[in-house]
Amino acid sequence: MKLQTVGIPCCLLLLCLAGSSLGKLSNRLLPPSTAAAETIQLESVLTGLLAPVYVTHARDGRNRLFIVEQPGMIKVLQPEATTPTIFLDLTSKTRFGGERGLLGLAFHPQFASNRRFFVNYTRVPDGATVIAEYRVSAADPNVADPTETVLLTIPQPFANHNGGMIEFGPDGYLYIGMGDGGSANDPGNRAQNVEDLLGKMLRIDVDHPGAMLPYSSPFDNPFFGLIPGRDEIYATGLRNPWRFSFDRATGQLYAGDVGQNAREEIDLITRGGNYGWRIMEGSICNPNINNGNCTPPNGHIPPIVEYDHANGRCSVTGGYVYRGTKSTLPVGAYIYGDYCTGEILMWHNNTQSVLLDTDLLISSFGEDEAGEIYVVGHRGTLARIVNPNCPTSLSLTSQSFPSSGGIGNVTVTGSGGCAWTAVSNASWITITSGASGSGNGTVSYRVADNSNGGPRTGSLTIAGQTLTVMQSGVTTSVSAASFTGATVASEAITAAFGNNLATTTQTVTSLPLPTSLVGTSVSIRDRVGSLHMAPLFFVSPTQVNYQIPPNTALGPATVTITNGDGGTSLGMIQISAIAPGLFTANANGQGVAAGVALRLRADGSQSYESIAQFDEAQNQYFPRPLDLGPETEQVFLVLFGTGIRRHGSLSGVIAHIGNAEAQVLYAGEQKDFVGLDQVNLRLPRSLIGRGEVSVTLTVNGIMANPVQVSIK
Repeated sequence: MKLQTVGIPCCLLLLCLAGSSLGKLSNRLLPPSTAAAETIQLESVLTGLLAPVYVTHARDGRNRLFIVEQPGMIKVLQPEATTPTIFLDLTSKTRFGGERGLLGLAFHPQFASNRRFFVNYTRVPDGATVIAEYRVSAADPNVADPTETVLLTIPQPFANHNGGMIEFGPDGYLYIGMGDGGSANDPGNRAQNVEDLLGKMLRIDVDHPGAMLPYSSPFDNPFFGLIPGRDEIYATGLRNPWRFSFDRATGQLYAGDVGQNAREEIDLITRGGNYGWRIMEGSICNPNINNGNCTPPNGHIPPIVEYDHANGRCSVTGGYVYRGTKSTLPVGAYIYGDYCTGEILMWHNNTQSVLLDTDLLISSFGEDEAGEIYVVGHRGTLARIVNPNCPTSLSLTSQSFPSSGGIGNVTVTGSGGCAWTAVSNASWITITSGASGSGNGTVSYRVADNSNGGPRTGSLTIAGQTLTVMQSGVTTSVSAASFTGATVASEAITAAFGNNLATTTQTVTSLPLPTSLVGTSVSIRDRVGSLHMAPLFFVSPTQVNYQIPPNTALGPATVTITNGDGGTSLGMIQISAIAPGLFTANANGQGVAAGVALRLRADGSQSYESIAQFDEAQNQYFPRPLDLGPETEQVFLVLFGTGIRRHGSLSGVIAHIGNAEAQVLYAGEQKDFVGLDQVNLRLPRSLIGRGEVSVTLTVNGIMANPVQVSIK
C-alpha cells in the first residue's frame, strides 16, 4: 500500500483532513488491504490534461468523450483519436483554485436533437456556484455555442465543499449535488436546514420554466409547494457529494459523500432521504460535535458502504455501477476510489475490496456510451479500466449503408469463457441476433430506411469495441435559379437540398471556385461513368450550390455530396444542353426578377435602374414600377439566369412580357460570374400603363420559370 503524500491544500478538490483511523465500527468498513478476485489494468487514453475533474459522453451515439478541466475548459475526444479539441472555454467565467473551478457537465437526454447541455462552475469573482445551460453549435457538433443561460446561482460562504456533480436522472430531471458550504463540520448547520440549498441533492426540471425562474421543481420533490423547505431539494444531510451517478440498469442514485476526519461513505440517495451530516459522519455520530454523542436525525439513512482513514485514505471519489459490454468487471458491481491513496475500490455482493492500487489522485470516474468505466487522474491523465484476460476483436470497425438501409453482420473473436454483450447506440440501428455471447460469435443488425433524411453516423458497441455505422442521406438537385425541375443544364448553377450536407455555412468569396469547401465536396458520375468534381459556390447544412462541370456527359448522372464528417448524400439528376431558369430577387424562383433596367437616352447617355424594391414589413422584394419615359428613350430589361447559354441560335430564344413579344438582343454567358447567363430584352412601349406583368422566356422550346416586372 502506497501512502500518498499530497502537496495540494485540502487534497485540492475535496476537504479531507487526514486523521487517525477510528477502527472497524461497521462491517461495511474497508480492511487495510483486500485483494479482489477481479484482475484489471488501466489503459492510457490521454495525458497532458490540465487538472481534469470529469469525463462523460453526450448520449448521441457518436462515442465521443468530453473531458472537464477544472480551470474552465471542456475538451472533446473523437473515437480512436489521441488528441482532444476545445469544445467550450469558460476560463474567463470560472474562479479556479483549491476546490473551486469548472466542476460538472451534463448532456440533456435529447441532446442529439435539441443540442442542450449544462455546466456547474464557481464564478468569478465571488466563487458562487452557477448552473448554466449551453447549446452545441448548429454548424459544428464539436464546438459549443458560447451563449449562456444561467439557471441557478447559489452563494458559497467558504471556498471548499462546492459539490460539483450534475447529471440527468432516468426521470429526465437534472440532479445537482451541493456541498455544505465549506469550512469544517458545517458551522452553519446548512446540511440539515431545509431552507438552504447547501448540503443537499437538488432536482430541477429544465424543460418547463417556472413563472419567475428559468426552471421549475418537480411536484413530487419532498418540500414542494406549501411544505416548508426549498422546492428544489431532493435529499438532505450531505457533506460534499462530489461525484454521483445513476445505475443505467436500475436507475438507482449512488453518491460518494466526502467525510470529515472519520468516515468516507457511499449513499444510495432516495427522494426525501436524510443522510445525517453534520450530526452523523457515515454510520457514526460526528466525533467533532458534542464529543461524538448524538441522536440521529429523523429518517436518517446510513451509507450502504463506508471506510475510515486508515493507511492514508482520506477522500472518497464516487463512481459507477458497471453495466459495460465487455465483462471488464462484474456486472452490477459499484466501482469507486479514494483520492489520496489512488485505490480503485469495488462494492459487490456486500463485500468491499481493493481492485487496483495506483499512484493517481483520482478526481473522478466516468462512463462511455457503452458503459465502460474510465479513471480521471487529477495530475492530467485519463485512463480506461480494462480486463487483460479477456481480449476481444471485431471483424469490422465500420460499415456503410445506402439510404434504403440494410442488414449487417460482424464477427466477434474473444477468449473462451469471457462473456460480452452488444448494444446499439442509435435508434435507427437494431440488433436482430447475437446481443450477447461468450468467446467467439456473430452479431447481426438492421439499419432503417433513411430516404427522407441526411447522412448519419451511428454505432454499435460490441464486446467493448466500437463498430461505426454510416448511412447515406438523400439530396435533391434543381436549378439554382428556378428551384424546379428534375433536369439541369451543363455548366448551370445548381442547388442541392438535404440534411447534414455540410458541418457549417460558408460562401466562396474569390475565384477560382474550389471543389471542396469546409470539408464538403460534390462529385458527379455521368452517363458514361466519368467522375467529375463540381466547383462550389456555397455550402450549408441544408443547401449546397455548385456548377455542373462543363465536360459532364449529357444524360442521367449520380450526385454525391460528402460532408466534413465523411457522411454522404446521394441523388440523381438529368443533365441536358438546355434547362433555362431565371433568378428572382427573393431567391426562390418566383416573383420579381433579379435584374436591372438599362435606359438609353437620345443624347447617347445611359443609366442602370433597379426593377425591385424591398419591403421591410414583409421582408421581401416587390417589383419597382419602371417608367419607359418619352419615345426618344429606349429601355432594355437585363435578366439573369442559368442553363441558357447552349441555345445554338438566338432565333430559338423567345420572350414575352405581359403577352407582348419582346425583342431578344442577347442570350448567353455572363462573363463576370461563373455559370451565370444573361438575357437582354427591348421593352415594347405597348406595355406603358400595364402595371405588374409576367416575363416568360422559352429557349429551344423549353420554358423557364416566369418572373415579374412592373411598368408605369
